[in-house]
Amino acid sequence: MRVLDFFREQTPPRTFISIIEELTQLADDWSDKIRKADPGTSRALVCYELFQTQTQLHDLSNSRCSSGCSACCSWKVDVTEDEAEILAEAVRTGSVKIDLDHLNSVSQYSDDSRVWKTPSHTTRCVFLGEDRSCQVYEMRPLSCRKCLVDSDPRNCSDPAQDKINPILVPELELLISLAWSLSSGRVNTLPLMLKERLDP
Repeated sequence: MRVLDFFREQTPPRTFISIIEELTQLADDWSDKIRKADPGTSRALVCYELFQTQTQLHDLSNSRCSSGCSACCSWKVDVTEDEAEILAEAVRTGSVKIDLDHLNSVSQYSDDSRVWKTPSHTTRCVFLGEDRSCQVYEMRPLSCRKCLVDSDPRNCSDPAQDKINPILVPELELLISLAWSLSSGRVNTLPLMLKERLDP
């Protein structure tokens, strides 16, 4: 986990060991809660609740992200099958409207497609509204929830450049890793996973 490598380099050995011990205990507790949840929407909601609890325990006031900056909404977003199901349900019930033609187009890009390296209007999220705000903010995937920076949001238009400074929180990275490994099925791009669930 690259975030642990970062903290290993930035913290004294004794402090780093303490961080590892805390993460190990959290991993045990979270794994138990995730395993007990029913697959699908219920398990996604459990992961979101755990994530929200952790964000409230950390000072993220240095984040410069805000509604409408939205450059990251054209980046590649990976989701679990649980997360894809909760988003598909929102579309099925009419809670949110999406451009199905755009979904069909962007879902053709594979997880390792070069197109994700140069995000643009072509790769924008199907849930990005005309006002450039997220239409499924309360249900947004873990990959989106952890996407915070304390650098100038304008730099996020080009994720390949070195002017983006992500906010790294070990607990949040751990939770995402557990959610991905303990969820049923696979992890893939949001458009592909969503389309599979909406197609008859």
